Amino acid sequence: MTRLGSLLTSTFLVLALLPLLALGGVLGVSLYHNQLASEYRQAQGLSVSVSLQVKEILTGIENDIRSINRYRDFFSASPEMQREWLLELLASLPAVHEITFAGPDGKQRLKVSNFKAYGLYIPENIAFRQEFREVMRSQGSAFGPVTIDADVGEPLMPLAIALSDPRTGEPRAVMLCMLRLGVFQDLVTKFSHPPDVEVLITGPSGRILAAPDFSLALAGRHFTAQDRPILAPDLNGESALSVATPVLLGEPVLSAVVVVAGEAVLRPFYQMLGVYALVLCGALFGATVLALAARRRIVAPIQALTRTALAIGRGEIGAKAPGGSFYETQRLAETFNDMTGKLLGTMHDLTAEIATRQKAQADLSNSQERLEMALAAVSDGLWDWRMDTGDVYFSPRWFAMLGYPPDAFAPRYETWRNLLHPEDLPQVEALILAHLETGEPYESELRMRTCDGTWKWIMTRGQVMEKDTAGRALRMLGTHTDITERKRAMEALRSATAAATAASHAKSEFLANMSHEIRTPLNGILGMLHLLQTTPLSPEQQEYLLQAVTASKRLTGLLSDILDISRIEAGKMAIAGEEFAVVDLRDAILELFRPAAQEKGLVLEFTISPDLPPRFIGDEARIRQILFNLVGNAIKFTDQGSVAVSLAPLPGAPAKPVRVLFTVTDSGIGVSDEQLKDIFEPFVQAEATFTRHHQGAGLGLSIVRKLVRLMDGELAIDNPPGGGLSLYLSLPLALPASPGAARQALRCPAPLALPGSDHVPLRILLAEDDAVSLMAGRKILEKAGYQVIVAANGWQAVERLAGHDIDLVLMDIQMPVMDGVEATRLIRNSTDLGCKADVPIVAMTACAMTGDKEKFLALGMDGYISKPVDLFTLQEVVACALGARATGRV
Repeated sequence: MTRLGSLLTSTFLVLALLPLLALGGVLGVSLYHNQLASEYRQAQGLSVSVSLQVKEILTGIENDIRSINRYRDFFSASPEMQREWLLELLASLPAVHEITFAGPDGKQRLKVSNFKAYGLYIPENIAFRQEFREVMRSQGSAFGPVTIDADVGEPLMPLAIALSDPRTGEPRAVMLCMLRLGVFQDLVTKFSHPPDVEVLITGPSGRILAAPDFSLALAGRHFTAQDRPILAPDLNGESALSVATPVLLGEPVLSAVVVVAGEAVLRPFYQMLGVYALVLCGALFGATVLALAARRRIVAPIQALTRTALAIGRGEIGAKAPGGSFYETQRLAETFNDMTGKLLGTMHDLTAEIATRQKAQADLSNSQERLEMALAAVSDGLWDWRMDTGDVYFSPRWFAMLGYPPDAFAPRYETWRNLLHPEDLPQVEALILAHLETGEPYESELRMRTCDGTWKWIMTRGQVMEKDTAGRALRMLGTHTDITERKRAMEALRSATAAATAASHAKSEFLANMSHEIRTPLNGILGMLHLLQTTPLSPEQQEYLLQAVTASKRLTGLLSDILDISRIEAGKMAIAGEEFAVVDLRDAILELFRPAAQEKGLVLEFTISPDLPPRFIGDEARIRQILFNLVGNAIKFTDQGSVAVSLAPLPGAPAKPVRVLFTVTDSGIGVSDEQLKDIFEPFVQAEATFTRHHQGAGLGLSIVRKLVRLMDGELAIDNPPGGGLSLYLSLPLALPASPGAARQALRCPAPLALPGSDHVPLRILLAEDDAVSLMAGRKILEKAGYQVIVAANGWQAVERLAGHDIDLVLMDIQMPVMDGVEATRLIRNSTDLGCKADVPIVAMTACAMTGDKEKFLALGMDGYISKPVDLFTLQEVVACALGARATGRV
């Protein structure tokens, strides 16, 4: 058995010296490789420098050879002259042994040398040479393999250079130069430092072409440098470090090799090893002295500690270990004594832990019972899938949800899979796979077969709860929720939404049909009334006629209001954004309402603040409609006094968009507080009794409020006591980028030929199926000075156009045989009508729903006017359509 003292001494020495030896070994290896790498980089730098100088020499030779082109008549000169020029060039190039001048076919024409005299005509061909074929392919230069001159034993390297005609660029000749590689002898001698560093020039095969010892080149010795920093045999078989850098002239032709003697490479390394050996010997001596001293002072305390440990092993828990003279042995004894004290405490703690574990086991049993009670109380079912075995736990609620008794089938994954609806199975399994691969939450709505064979909608959610060390899922836990009733409610909601959509569509369809059916006879009525106005009438008849026209216009306005309400409620009312002038609004209000105001003896005023910009971008038509309703109501409910309209910027509002404040103030009867809450509702009037002083359907203010909301505006009413009313309207309006140019471009050009001028009356084709409207329209147009040709349907309209010279077509839309849309398409696409296919066509129709005008214009029509037709509006649209056609619009 090993003695403690000997073991301690040996261990101390080993522990002291082993790290030093290991560290020395690691440092030695690292220093060795670092030294090799450092010397390799230095040698590589020298090799690159030599390679660049070799390349410079070769490039200079090539450039000098190409300078033969300075003789512009070289190719056309006599052979004698060419030979003189080549000898002159050869004399300037000491590195060139001889030059061969050959044609592009390879046939030799001239050959000059520093050592031989060649005749003018040498029947040789160099086309077989490798460098010749390469230079003819690249039209540049190419090097051949190194050879040894048979006469002088000097290594030579062929260089072929292609010469081209300077005017045409075509290959004219090839110069084959034999380079004397001995020219590199001075270069390698300059950079070599024997015996430590030698520089060599080698060929592609590794043959030495230049070396400090030129006998190596003459002897044809070979040397291949290493491609990494290692020591390998050199030319003398001794260890050396070598590196080579290729000389690149299109391709590697030569290599600059640097060889560093191994002794020179490792000299710093050996010096460091000597220093480290001295340090190691000193450390060994010190460790030995310390080990012997520690042996005597450490063994005794440890032996006492051993005796104490044996006593504790015999059950003497209270035994104490004595300390030593060292701090460490004293601490060891104290720690040992603390350990025995803690051992006693641990025994007491272990007893208490056993009691605690027993109590926790009882609590766990109680928690399990409570969990089972909670799962039974909630409506969700629970499933627990062991993916490694395929076993699945289904809670009692899970079974009850589908109408099965508990444990009605095997708790397996296949059981759950077989209960799924076949259409849902692929999607559910794909979601489970995605959850396992990406960790995305697993949630799916699926159908499961119940006990009675029906299907229930189930919302299932789950999550992986356990994985193995490789990250594969082992256990997945989730819930089932019955969402059948929610699905039924959603289906009922979809059905109700579809029914509401169908009802809205039916309402729109009904309004469109009613609008068309009312506007068509109303157009005939107004047409006849306009015709009556052109006949001699007594004052009494004129009064009757005026009332009839007024009633018809009221009916037209009521119909338009109903359609506007329908459009807004259906969300089909679009707000345009076009440039308009504020003065146009003022002129339109005054022109329309001044006669009515004067008739009632009212003062109608319209003021515009000087701070208000003159032009805005917005829906001018809808703004006019709002003001027409507000001003019309003000005049209608005011019997004396005035009606004032003012426009000004809203104080305190942002600069862009500009908030414009429209104010309409009257001195009329006013509105009570009770009436204020209802006057903006459709079909509600302030006068709800049978004694009504003012007519109206109660739609105007309702339309105003809806239009203001569509335009992001605000509407307010001031109802002061004692009568009178002030309506405040603020609308956000954008400013145009440049004043007025775009607006002018939208105005209709002047008509080309109007009735009453010296021109030939315009000929208009009127297509209308309603007999009354046809007669009225024809008479109105004829009285206006137009020539009229009529057609009862679209087909007749096409025939009339083909047989007559027509200036404009007024086309009804809904007609028998062929409608106006199809007739317009037929006219526009016709090749038989020639230039008549571009005749202006204006839709004159009772179709006045949202989008009708844009639809007809997109189909190729030039204008649109809705029934009932006003004579002035008709003339304006006709003139606009004719003018637009004349200016090139098609």
